[in-house]
Amino acid sequence: MSEEIKREHLRLDVSLPVAYHILSHDQAQTPLPKHADSVYITEHFAQNLKKINADLEHIIGLIGEKNRLLGDIFRLINQKIELTRPKLVDTDISTLMTVMKVNLSANGISLVVREQMQADQRVDFLLLLDEDQHPILVRGKLIRVINPEHSIAAFSFEDTTPDQERQLVNYIREQELIQLRRI
Repeated sequence: MSEEIKREHLRLDVSLPVAYHILSHDQAQTPLPKHADSVYITEHFAQNLKKINADLEHIIGLIGEKNRLLGDIFRLINQKIELTRPKLVDTDISTLMTVMKVNLSANGISLVVREQMQADQRVDFLLLLDEDQHPILVRGKLIRVINPEHSIAAFSFEDTTPDQERQLVNYIREQELIQLRRI
């Protein structure tokens, strides 16, 4: 006999800007700050960009060792990209986010992830529910991989504040009304 899972909150399929950062075991031991500013968010969620940039610089250096002209060309292209890329400020944190189709509730989220997930994996999520408000920063724990073939994973939120939970519930209710009006 299977036990029915009871949910406290409604769930809703919705598209919204999301960023996630998979945590190491050590990172998962450090709690999220009560009030994350744009500097913290940028540093925390842009780590992948920094690693890519470091790898790119290393590869350009290797190319330069084999062919100086080609290395110089790649170095100049990389510099041009860095100069033209807008710098992140508080108002454009959304540049770190991708609009994704997710299943959202005040208790958790399920979405497509690119990486392999391990049991009890912790992930930090940045959710932009409203362009006029600051994003919500929450930590989630992997509950299960729903569809391994398509890398869909479900996470429960840990330690959400009452304000975050209220924002999530209000957002879901607003989106439900919008979807009902379309019918």
